[in-house]
Amino acid sequence: MGIQGFGVMSGGTFRRLTGVSKRTFSEMVAVLEKDEACRKAQGGKPNHLAVPTRLLMTHYTRTGRTLLTHRMLH
Repeated sequence: MGIQGFGVMSGGTFRRLTGVSKRTFSEMVAVLEKDEACRKAQGGKPNHLAVPTRLLMTHYTRTGRTLLTHRMLH
């Protein structure tokens, strides 16, 4: 998924970290990637962060799941 440790993380820990199940997160990423592909077709400056990373960052700033997220990102 782009961030170290997410592939081997248990479902419960993943849900505690993100607030959603792995399946829901994957579906969210798929929707965002589809939208991004449409935007790229129109041109513009490319984004250097992967979609899952941006989704996690957005979630992190909106929900305040700071302690666990901080441990995973550092």
